[in-house]
Amino acid sequence: MPYVMMAATDSRHFHRFAPAVYRFAPLDMSNAQRASIHGVDENVEIAALERGELFHRTLIESLTAPEQEQR
Repeated sequence: MPYVMMAATDSRHFHRFAPAVYRFAPLDMSNAQRASIHGVDENVEIAALERGELFHRTLIESLTAPEQEQR
């Protein structure tokens, strides 16, 4: 389940390009994994990373699809 991130994250660098930046992680993480973010033993399961990558790929492709159709 994606969750909203209250941390600054790297998205803070994109506000000058797009003021509406959503901070969320499309990763399936346990409470222990979320608690370990930026810690010594930070980890995420490979399957969760693969699903997160697929989410971002699908999102980006869906945002660019209408523009490509107009050409």
